[in-house]
Amino acid sequence: MTSGAGAADGLSGESIIREIKASGIEFVVSVPDITTSEGLLRPLAKETNPRLVRICKEDEGVGICAGLAYTGKRALLLIQQTGMLDSINAIRGVAVEYSLPICMMVGLL
Repeated sequence: MTSGAGAADGLSGESIIREIKASGIEFVVSVPDITTSEGLLRPLAKETNPRLVRICKEDEGVGICAGLAYTGKRALLLIQQTGMLDSINAIRGVAVEYSLPICMMVGLL
């Protein structure tokens, strides 16, 4: 690939972590998955800022991110699109009904 032409240049775990830090995210909430484990989640687990919070189900993450938002903490919910669809009721109930911001980075499986 030529310089600036693709994923090898811009979309890597290192570049994602750099941008998460630049945005002031304090917590990354995520279900472990094989796609992001090596390049993103393992390096994040070694960081103290942002802190990685591992969860079992994506809708748990919606509630955790909402609670963090309520206390003024910035959180990012890192999930796959299938998990987002499984969590749509939690997203509607928490983010929409209570007007709490839920920042999500949703990956395509």
